[in-house]
Amino acid sequence: MKGRRNPEGHVTAATRKAARRVMAEERYLEDLHKRQVESIDQALKDLRERWAKQKNPLSQQQVVILRELKKLASRPLTGYTSRRIAALKKKLRAKQNPFPMAGIIAPATREQIDAFLASLAGTFVAHKLTKKRAAKKTVNPKARKSVGHASPKARKVYAMFHGTKPRKKTIVKTTRAKLPGRDFAKIGDLVSLTVGNRKISFDRDKTQPIVVTDAKATKLFFIGGNQNLSGMKPEKRGNPGGLHDMGEVQQIEYYSRKKFDDFAPTVYYHELGEENGIRPRLHYDPKARQMYLSGGDYKIKPEGIVN
Repeated sequence: MKGRRNPEGHVTAATRKAARRVMAEERYLEDLHKRQVESIDQALKDLRERWAKQKNPLSQQQVVILRELKKLASRPLTGYTSRRIAALKKKLRAKQNPFPMAGIIAPATREQIDAFLASLAGTFVAHKLTKKRAAKKTVNPKARKSVGHASPKARKVYAMFHGTKPRKKTIVKTTRAKLPGRDFAKIGDLVSLTVGNRKISFDRDKTQPIVVTDAKATKLFFIGGNQNLSGMKPEKRGNPGGLHDMGEVQQIEYYSRKKFDDFAPTVYYHELGEENGIRPRLHYDPKARQMYLSGGDYKIKPEGIVN
């Protein structure tokens, strides 16, 4: 945290007090997360015991369903996981099978799965609200800036890609990224990048970077979120203060809602260079913790990211 310093170079008492408040709120959020995870585990255990009483041993279908629910419940409390729960609940209410590997699910089992997902969703909502209240106390609103849909051209690009006009601007924390201008159209929330034979996942983090394009729909950029790649070995290290070359980007995955999928929450993936083999490269600024795409021959069209 940056603090105001007095002439002797010591941090003031006000700054120390603010730092202690932030640390206390972080500890509170960690304790809350731990309690919520314990409640989710207990709900899953209760469901297993209820099924075991009805039929012992558990059927193969119940084993598959419990495995999928445990996999979902063990994910971090992120927006992507919350949207995944909503999609499963929507399938259940439409009498569709949310777990194809489990086969045909009986109505009574559907109701039990729906009840578990409802309790899981409630836990996520509680976590989100508490986190939001804590953020209001610690984040300075002046430290944010608008980076999306600021111009009519950017709004037009958004409408072309998503099939609908943007409802609001995209607000993200201030970034030290060296980006061309401030007019960008949002593509979606970054889920993963496949660089060479390595897949970098972002959906497990609390803050996913936003994939945007410029007002001319010619290039992709990453804004906000956690773009820290310090644990990944680059193909070519840059000079001090320069960019690391992480390698060729084979595939990009992002979460979005588009008209041709009836605006259902969907994770889309695009193979880069699939038509002519010309792929962009991922560069990384270790000082700013910022990713950049350079090169490539891709185009941004209504059907998605082409080539």
